[in-house]
Amino acid sequence: MLNNIRKIWLVVVFNFRRWRYDRKIWLAFILNFIMCYFLTEKILQFSEKENTIMQIFEPFIWGFDDLEAIFFMTLLLLLYFADIPYLGNEVPFYLCRMTRKIWLAGQVVYIVCATAIYTVAILLSTILICGQRCYVGNIWSETAVKLAFTSAGKKLSLAASEKTLELTRPYACMTTIFFLLFAYALVMVLLIFWFRILWNELAGMIAGVVFNGISFIFSPGVLQKLLGISERKSYLANVAAGWISPLSHATYHLHNFGYDRLPSLRDSGIYDMVLVIVLILLNLYSIRTYHFVFDGTGER
Repeated sequence: MLNNIRKIWLVVVFNFRRWRYDRKIWLAFILNFIMCYFLTEKILQFSEKENTIMQIFEPFIWGFDDLEAIFFMTLLLLLYFADIPYLGNEVPFYLCRMTRKIWLAGQVVYIVCATAIYTVAILLSTILICGQRCYVGNIWSETAVKLAFTSAGKKLSLAASEKTLELTRPYACMTTIFFLLFAYALVMVLLIFWFRILWNELAGMIAGVVFNGISFIFSPGVLQKLLGISERKSYLANVAAGWISPLSHATYHLHNFGYDRLPSLRDSGIYDMVLVIVLILLNLYSIRTYHFVFDGTGER
């Protein structure tokens, strides 16, 4: 058992070592920061205009409690994981010393760790951009109150709501949004990995785009506008979309806080856990027939 864990760790370390020379990884982090800047800029400008300060996690909360923000940020993972699994000249030496299952386990652990690092980078970017106007206390700021209890939040297209401020605190809210974002990103990356094992790199990229696109289309509000559903039937459509769309499960304010039939945070946790387990099992099954072809460039 310990020997297998050591081998899995070797695969993980090998993948992370490639980051030093992989321009796509660094480009993904740069684009990550730029998108965080655009998403938090209006929050920062509102704070400056109102001459108020913010709780340090509020820019992340208001910026990523949003369908479109999650949609665009997770699309960058297509660049981040463009060459997973890496098949360079070194890989055959690893495969000679371990089974396919252990190699796959190493890839999965790497995906989990890399996705977590990407999500942490999002959080740290919002703190770095807005930190000069923030405090660390676990209490909502005057900025949050103005966004939630006035029309300012709607005018800025922010998901600041009274129920968020009434039912939770910044640290708990940030933690929940962080894990919802992480879980959605992990599901998408495991899906990309599965399609790469089944077919090729292009199939993985297409699967990621299609998954993200369908999740967005079947989100509450979006489906209603596309199909022209009447206001009378919009509630049922939004509830159905809230349960079906993985992107809805990743959006904090689209959950049941005691007012409707949308999924609860616990339901979304179970939903994401089931998807992750199913995708890992599918990858495990598919790796048995995966044909390794090494040409020195890291391509399948």
